[in-house]
Formats: sequence, structure tokens, C-alpha cells
Amino acid sequence: AILLAGGLAGFASLILGGALGGVAMGVAPEPTFRLTQGVLCADDARLEYFSIRRSYHGPGESEPHVECVAADGARQDVLLKAILLVLLIAFAAVFSGVFVILLIPFSLAAYFASRGIGGRSP
Repeated sequence: AILLAGGLAGFASLILGGALGGVAMGVAPEPTFRLTQGVLCADDARLEYFSIRRSYHGPGESEPHVECVAADGARQDVLLKAILLVLLIAFAAVFSGVFVILLIPFSLAAYFASRGIGGRSP
């Protein structure tokens, strides 16, 4: 029951975690990326998100930037790390939710099947 619930939760997490993380970064990028500040930036640094609008190929294109800004003003680009961390957080959230939701009925079904409850009588 645990392996089945874990396998199904992992499969669902790969699909739904990416969608959830991508939508969160698209709809509310600044608060979403702020979740990663404690992991990506040093204690004295703050995370800064900004977007630059450009129109190379079409109007309204934007280029996101996520940087850790130290107290002395030094900047470090952490966009890729921030995106991966947001996707990891979304994956973990979906996995734990789906795993718990699936584990309970699968465990009950395995328990009842091992006890012969609800099955055919010989």
C-alpha cells in the first residue's frame, strides 16, 4: 500500500508540481520568489525581484531577474536556483498531500483485505 501510494503520489507530483510552481511564478512572482530568500541568500542579504520589459520579438515581453543583494550592495544572480527551488517546494507540497490522501484508503483496503473483511467468504 505504501509503495503504491508513493508511486502514484510521485507521478502526480511530477505533473501537478510543475504546473503549480509555474502558475505561482507567473501569477505572483515576487511573493513566490520571496519564499526562497532564506535558502538562497546569506543572512545579511535580501532577495530582490524585478522584471524588465522588452519587445524584441513581440510587445509586452518581460525578462525576470532574481538577485541576492548583500549589505555592501554586491549582487548575485539566483534566478535559476530560485526557479528550481520553487518547483521543488511545489513538488514536495503536492507529493505530501497526494501521498496522505492516497495512503489512508490504500492502507484501510490492505488492512481489511488481510483480515478478510469485505471479501468473499469461502
